[in-house]
This record gives sequence, structure tokens and C-alpha cells, in this order.
Amino acid sequence: MQGVDDHDPLRSTTARVIAEANCLNRPDSGISSDDVSNTESENLILRVYTATIATIAALGLAGCAQSPESIQPNYVSAAQYTDWSCPQLAEESAHLQAALSQASQQQDDARTGDTLGVIFLGLPVSSMSGSNVAPEVARLKGTINAVHEAQTRHNCGA
Repeated sequence: MQGVDDHDPLRSTTARVIAEANCLNRPDSGISSDDVSNTESENLILRVYTATIATIAALGLAGCAQSPESIQPNYVSAAQYTDWSCPQLAEESAHLQAALSQASQQQDDARTGDTLGVIFLGLPVSSMSGSNVAPEVARLKGTINAVHEAQTRHNCGA
């Protein structure tokens, strides 16, 4: 079969099927019409199966929870901390860091749950069930940034 592009599986499969079908006209070919139709059916099933798996994987991974480290902070104004003292800002910073640590652990758990859900079910089950706390992580990161900005303006720790 010269002229058939060996790198194009659809063309080479089509050319092979045509060649096999042409051989059917010869009584000594040893190829039956059942062999050709089974091969075509198997190829079609394989292509449909592969496309289905690829689609499920793409959709599943698109909905997975982000890692806490990759979540960008929301903007929070430091103006609300203008009248706070350095000890108050330090206490608030510690409280926020503890809350961020807890939310980050929840987000990691959601990410793990999504990964397992996609592997076994094809669905990001944690994100679908509301376990994804990315907005809370982003809010806490932004608030921590605002507190640190206020601490810098008040010359705390200097």
C-alpha cells in the first residue's frame, strides 16, 4: 500500500480495511468478511473508549481543588487595622495564621479527595460536596497581608 501515510492511523486503518475487502473477492485469500467487520468494530470501540476516558479525565481534573500554596490572596485593606496597637496586631496575626493552617489542611484534604475521586469515579467528589475551601484560604491570606502591612506602618517588631 504505497502512498499511505503510516503516521496517520485513520488513513492506514482505512487503507488496510479496503485492501482486506479487496482480498475477499479472491477465494484463496483466507480472510473472511467476519474478520474484517470484527476488526472494524474493535477499532471503533477502542476509539470511543479512548475518547470517553480522555474526556472524563479532562473534566475531572478541571474541577479539582487547588493546592493551598497556589491560591492567591484576596485584597484586604489594612485601613481597618489603623487604630490597632502592636500587641493587638500580633495577636490577630497569630489567630489568622492558625486559621490559615487549619483551612490549608482542609484544602489539602479536599485536593486529596478530588484526586482519589477522579481516579476511582471520574469525578472531583470533594469539590462537588463543598469541601473545597479555596475562597476561605484566599481571604485569610489577604487578611494576613493586611495585618502585616499595618504592623509595618506601626513599626511593630522594630
